[in-house]
Amino acid sequence: MRRSALFFSVLGLLGPASALGQTTGDKATAEALFGDGRKLMAQGNFDDACPKFEASLRLDPGVGAMLNLGDCYEKNGQTASAWAEFREAISAARSAGSKDREDLARKRAAALEPKLSRLTITAGAQSVQVIRDGTAVDPAALGTPMPVDPGRHVIEATAPGKQKWSKTIEVATNAAAPSPTPNTTCWNRDDGCSRCTVI
Repeated sequence: MRRSALFFSVLGLLGPASALGQTTGDKATAEALFGDGRKLMAQGNFDDACPKFEASLRLDPGVGAMLNLGDCYEKNGQTASAWAEFREAISAARSAGSKDREDLARKRAAALEPKLSRLTITAGAQSVQVIRDGTAVDPAALGTPMPVDPGRHVIEATAPGKQKWSKTIEVATNAAAPSPTPNTTCWNRDDGCSRCTVI
């Protein structure tokens, strides 16, 4: 009896220590990735810096990583991603009791909001499943101008008994761009807006 009690006591000591070692390793890796991201940003290499911050944030979520990732996205021209990250940082900073960081995140998000490019996708039938850039679009989001990063976006649509449809569109910086549709073409208005309907 005494042996088994000792055995379980040793297991109890090893369990948390192993978990703690993994957490420490994750935090150390997150810190190294964060440092690499800062160096790459200082060199103006945002394409390589942003994934470093993303990986750091996955390993050790924190307001500092969120703010730096938002900053990196913004400098890389990914305005919607930056805006979303700053919005996340507002909540995280509030939860952490960091008023200064909450205010900074709120200020950065507010400055980006009028610059956002937006994409509106509408569907003529409820049975249409729409996919944007490999991710299913929630039916509730159809018809809503969704903030997107400027650049290329692939819109796909499927429906029972219909052939799959796909189109690549280019969303301009600071534009409201509707998606293309199988039965209509995407058009650009003088104000940079585009509108498309998936039927």
